[in-house]
Amino acid sequence: MDIKIRELSEMTDSREMLESKTHPFITVFLVIVMLLLGTVLVWSYYGSIDVTAKAAAVARSNEKVSTVQSASLGKVTVVKVKEGEQIHKGDVLLALDTKDLALQLRNQSDEADKCIQKLNLLKRYRHSIDNLHNEFSESDPAEDEYYDGVEQFLLEYRQLQDSLAASALEIESAIHTNESSRALLNNDLQTSQAKRSEQESELQRKISWLETELTREKQLAQSVKSNQIIIETKDAKRNQQYATYAEKRKQLLKNAEEKTTDFKILESLGERLVSGEELMKAQRDMEAAQGQIQQLYEEELSGIENNVADMEAQLIEMNSQLNTLRHQASSKSEIESYHLQEDKLGKELEDLNSQQVMAMNAENTALSKLKADRIVQIQNLIQEEETKLTALQSNVDQLKLEIGNHTLVSPIDGTINVIKEINAGDVVQPGEPLMAIIPMNESMYKMSLAVPNSEAGKIKVGDPVKFNFAAFPKQSFGSLSGTITSIGTDSVIQQDGLSYYLVEAALPNKYLKNHKGERGEVRLGMEAQAYILTDTKRIIDFVLEKISFKQ
Repeated sequence: MDIKIRELSEMTDSREMLESKTHPFITVFLVIVMLLLGTVLVWSYYGSIDVTAKAAAVARSNEKVSTVQSASLGKVTVVKVKEGEQIHKGDVLLALDTKDLALQLRNQSDEADKCIQKLNLLKRYRHSIDNLHNEFSESDPAEDEYYDGVEQFLLEYRQLQDSLAASALEIESAIHTNESSRALLNNDLQTSQAKRSEQESELQRKISWLETELTREKQLAQSVKSNQIIIETKDAKRNQQYATYAEKRKQLLKNAEEKTTDFKILESLGERLVSGEELMKAQRDMEAAQGQIQQLYEEELSGIENNVADMEAQLIEMNSQLNTLRHQASSKSEIESYHLQEDKLGKELEDLNSQQVMAMNAENTALSKLKADRIVQIQNLIQEEETKLTALQSNVDQLKLEIGNHTLVSPIDGTINVIKEINAGDVVQPGEPLMAIIPMNESMYKMSLAVPNSEAGKIKVGDPVKFNFAAFPKQSFGSLSGTITSIGTDSVIQQDGLSYYLVEAALPNKYLKNHKGERGEVRLGMEAQAYILTDTKRIIDFVLEKISFKQ
């Protein structure tokens, strides 16, 4: 390649160009471009962009929302709440006209009061008949009918009583005569037997006393023999006798021990210190003391045995007398005559007693039947009134319930959402939804989202979400904001093999407005596109990621 070299003076146009000045517009343009480029860089560095997960959503009803509706047909008298008002549980929402119901309630209550009053009178009437006592006042006009009824019954009752009492009195008189005859007959026999019975009782008393004394005397003898008291505590005489004997024996035993001790001491001293005469005397004293003990025993036992022998002899004699007395009796003819008369009077008395029992039973039956018939009549009247009262009370309760249903109160705390605009004078139908009460921190609707499996790991409860409803274009109405409230624990697999997670979000507001001021209302089943905010990034980082300059 040939290179041509030229002189600068030969390049006339280029020189003019180099020596000419730059146009001011270009300078300004370049400065503006540089400023814009710097601004974009600063904005992209400090600015941020929301990263969202996209999902399909459908509007659903919130089960926690309480719908207010009337249970009865009625005309509205007053409305006490308005749209968006905060209310508390028990606050009155609206009231329906209750004039007709109040009049019916008053009439039914009056009828029930009259029925209760009549029931009380009938129960007093029954109680008066049952107790045979008039509990009503003759001076009270309200009780005249019942007072006369009780008096008439008591008169009938007394007349029947008097008639039956007369028959019973005749039988009672005959029984009394029979019993008097039997008493006279028994008196004759008892007079002859009284003396013998008295003698027999006296002998039995003496025999019993002797047997007791004999037993006690033998106990005393046994005590003396065994040197151990076995006498009954209540036998003071023999206890004292044995105590005296025991004391004497104790003294004699003590004396014998002393004599024996003296003898043994002298004997141990030997013949050098004690003479044979002294030793013999000590031995005689010892033997004499021991003999006194034996003598006391024999004398005491001999006296007791003599007493036992005397008592046994007396007991034999008295038993013989008792046997003789028991075999004595009146003559045979006297006893036979007594038995014949006794049998005759006994049969007569049995007949009279049977007649008396029959008469008493007949009296009780007749009187009981008279009373029972009247009580049954009264009880039937009471049952009729009770049935009537039950129906009246049921009507009263139903009317009270209806009146209560005519005042609608809030079942929960929350915010009023008017479903149907109503004013005083409007008529509401039973079961017609009038308004909804949205609980605190709850929304009227909830949004059900189907989040793809690829986006499910990015979201969490509490994430904000925006909804663009298909029925309300975003360009005109904008979006509604909500919050994720729950995330399904397992995915749902569709027939095409794609899977998604069911997510719920609260929707605090159900209204949207366009630039013309027109309001759109979210309805159940409306579909929307949900954008869940999962992260925030710097714009520069987001751009670099997109052009793969940053991982």
